[in-house]
Amino acid sequence: MAVPKLLCRGGGSGWAAVSAGSKPTVEFSTSSSVITEIRPGEHVFGELNKTRLGSSTEDQIALFVAGTVVSDRVPGQVIVDVGNKALSKEGSPEIGYGGIAGTKAVLAKPNEYHGFLPLPDGEFRPSVGTVVPVVPNHVCPVVLGFEELIVTDSAGTSLQRWPVDARGFLN
Repeated sequence: MAVPKLLCRGGGSGWAAVSAGSKPTVEFSTSSSVITEIRPGEHVFGELNKTRLGSSTEDQIALFVAGTVVSDRVPGQVIVDVGNKALSKEGSPEIGYGGIAGTKAVLAKPNEYHGFLPLPDGEFRPSVGTVVPVVPNHVCPVVLGFEELIVTDSAGTSLQRWPVDARGFLN
């Protein structure tokens, strides 16, 4: 970041801020004389992508999308009311599009409003109406898609509602 900063300033840029973010870089960002601000979304909330990289653990994930099981008619799968509108399209058939906290279940095929959730053998099988905690692959677009976050304690008791001031802003 130091070289681009020098090049920009040398070229007459009046940039005052050098911004960095993400869980893997936050350690360097906070002790840098070059970086002037951090975007800590991934670091604060955690996400599946960072657990896959090994930069955080599942028990550090603090943001979930509450998904309700809306169908369990197909053996070995349920459908939840969480799709691309809630999770974004960040994912792939190989890694999935989000997961269910505390399980190995991964959303395999989302559409706009629903996600198809294959259930590994021996895993839990939630019934229709059950609310499950869906962990996003990447939290940033998820947060931007909602008006507010509902803050709870570890038992799920609602404590506060936080408005998302950046709602709808992509950059």
